Amino acid sequence: MNNAEHRHIIMDMTTPHPKGSHEEYETMPWAMLADELDRGKNRTLALTVIAAVAVGILAFMVVRSIRQPPGTMVEAPPAVESAAATTTVAVTMAPMTATTVIPSVTVPEDATVAPPAADAVLYSEEDLKAGVPDVDVRMAVVTAEWFVSEYFSTGEVSDGLVPEGSPPREVPEGAYAWVEWARAVAVDGIGSGRYDVTVVFRAMVGDAAQPIAAAPPRAVLVPVLIDGTGASAVIDLPAPLPLPPRAEVDPPPEADEDVPEAVAAAAVEQSAPFGEAAVVVGGAQLEGGWRVVVTVTDGSGASYPLAIFVSG
Repeated sequence: MNNAEHRHIIMDMTTPHPKGSHEEYETMPWAMLADELDRGKNRTLALTVIAAVAVGILAFMVVRSIRQPPGTMVEAPPAVESAAATTTVAVTMAPMTATTVIPSVTVPEDATVAPPAADAVLYSEEDLKAGVPDVDVRMAVVTAEWFVSEYFSTGEVSDGLVPEGSPPREVPEGAYAWVEWARAVAVDGIGSGRYDVTVVFRAMVGDAAQPIAAAPPRAVLVPVLIDGTGASAVIDLPAPLPLPPRAEVDPPPEADEDVPEAVAAAAVEQSAPFGEAAVVVGGAQLEGGWRVVVTVTDGSGASYPLAIFVSG
């Protein structure tokens, strides 16, 4: 800008003083001058340069701090000087690591594991499994007992219970049989879903010529198949078996002693729920009390000997 232009601008900004020829000059704000100079282009360029310099300084500090070992003192490059002040920043970088603290456990050298007590009961895997019957075994038992209850009783048998193709039963006219009870006493797993079930049962039998009476207990083997869905079926006719053997035991003490009156009265009182007309037959004194034998008559008129223990 030449002197003429400079004088022109000054003259435009001159304000005459009302009391004299003295002239006062007003200071033009920088923002107005920047707008006049290329309509703000110089201001935008300056701000862009300042921002770029700040980003570069920040990136340099970050890269240098990462490459330095833990605990290294990092000095920032000289800050941009301004009219206010010049500042130097010192940054100490701590190691950036994550640490998991696991508490330590100290075991004494003389530490020992106490053995189980002498009276402790230890169970094997077979013992634990023995208390939980298999579902298929229970189904085989139910099927076998059901079969025996109907097969050895007169009357109709449920459809599908007797194996297909089996010869029919022959029941004379007037004959009567009814299975009073049937209990499975043994189950043998053969494989492929087959179980051989031993069933002991007793039936009440009779006909037109004789009254109904209890027949001796009998035992049969019933083969049962359990398929993959849990369904069951008897796969063959029952096979006769001998009754399970009885254990050999010592006979009870003979009731050949005279029983004291107080003991006899107590025995009669204890037998009252079973029937009436209890009669003391005799007794035997044992450790801790008396074994007393009494006969009791039930509602049918029959008398049954019973053993009653009276303490004291």
